[in-house]
Amino acid sequence: MDLDRLSEKLLLTAKTPVDESVPYAFEKRIMAHLRDLPAPVFDPLLFWARSLWKAAPLCLGVCVVVFLLTAGESANSASLDVVLQNTVMYSTDAFDQVW
Repeated sequence: MDLDRLSEKLLLTAKTPVDESVPYAFEKRIMAHLRDLPAPVFDPLLFWARSLWKAAPLCLGVCVVVFLLTAGESANSASLDVVLQNTVMYSTDAFDQVW
């Protein structure tokens, strides 16, 4: 019947080898279609994200240099603690004098 003929035709089609060669100038046609696409719109968030990623190595380098410059001053860490404490306490003393 009609169903048997259809199944035989489908099986015959499935058994035939497929030509896997690429058509002539296929990539040129694809590139021509890509050129026809509209140009991307300027996105300020994308620009900002790319700028931040480009600046990240520079920031890391500055952090390393500052760390290396301050690492030798570990002997003065006690004096830094005293300076910090005096600064905090001065602000509270100045507040008391105002009232």
